[in-house]
Amino acid sequence: MLRLFLALLLLFSCLTVFSQAQGVRGTIKSNNGEPLPYAALLITPGNYSGITNEQGRFEIKLPAGNYQIQVHFMGYQGVKKSFTVSTSFTQLDIQLDRQVFELAEVK
Repeated sequence: MLRLFLALLLLFSCLTVFSQAQGVRGTIKSNNGEPLPYAALLITPGNYSGITNEQGRFEIKLPAGNYQIQVHFMGYQGVKKSFTVSTSFTQLDIQLDRQVFELAEVK
């Protein structure tokens, strides 16, 4: 009887942990809609970080609260965006604009 009780307690504990999954997920794309693979992500406060996958998607688990995400990708302007996480995953789809550099003429 004690084993059954402990097994049920463990099962319900696991279900509670998995049902409380929350954080942020989304996609990083260029201004023409192409996904940006391996874009760098930094979330503050708390120093959470990650990168996007090959399709430009990401998912980071976070406790409930207010955050700011910074996204960087080579050749594109970085973006900062604020968001709030409550009881589930917050969806964030971010678009980056190309960064144009003009070099001075060599004399």
